[in-house]
Amino acid sequence: MLLQGLNMDSLEWKQKEAYNSSLSCIDADSRTIEVIGFNPTTSIDTLELYFRKCRVGITSNVSIKECTLKDASTLIVMFVNAADLHKVLDMGKHEVKGARLALKITPDLPRDDKSFVLEGLQDGTTRDELADYLDFLSQSYGEPKFFFGETHGMVLVTYTKDIQETDYSKIERLTREREFKGGCDVRVRKVLKSNCVLIDSLPPDVSEEDIIQCFENVSDSDQGCIVHEVKIMKKKDPHWCS
Repeated sequence: MLLQGLNMDSLEWKQKEAYNSSLSCIDADSRTIEVIGFNPTTSIDTLELYFRKCRVGITSNVSIKECTLKDASTLIVMFVNAADLHKVLDMGKHEVKGARLALKITPDLPRDDKSFVLEGLQDGTTRDELADYLDFLSQSYGEPKFFFGETHGMVLVTYTKDIQETDYSKIERLTREREFKGGCDVRVRKVLKSNCVLIDSLPPDVSEEDIIQCFENVSDSDQGCIVHEVKIMKKKDPHWCS
């Protein structure tokens, strides 16, 4: 059973057959599920503990490799093996703090093991303050680079080496237990690998050739890059492309 249940206060029921059809292209060896329907006030620790205590037999619990939020209403759970995933799906309904959960298989998503994102930072947070906060990683991974984007309170942290899973767990524990500047609620999440970007604020008359030329002629290495495809999606102003 791929659909276990939905929170009826905010979500509509979907037929199991429709879910099965939509998942027909997903690798049977996928170890990852998306979970929706939980209460907004339920912490990720509570949700992770719930799935870790799911029993696949009389005595054995399932093994989870990773549990992280995709967004405010979607939890990503990756199991150590696909067998545990399917046994959890076959258990029947899942409920946490009175909310019925919906579970569905999703493809295993590649992660950038050298990077993570910190969210919930205050305006004016400096690179030195972030470096001090993450100082315990420096000995193993060197000095990080920090990239601030347009999203409020968010920074991309990048190292030159892959971050081990045990150290990533330490980062998660750090954000839960140690206050950052001003007592803000800092959260950490992993970064998905991607080979595409979304561009906004394009002029109305921009062409695909203009965008290709821009990326192929300019790069950090001054060697350009190869653009495989450009799609311009004309919505309301501004135009978008990916």
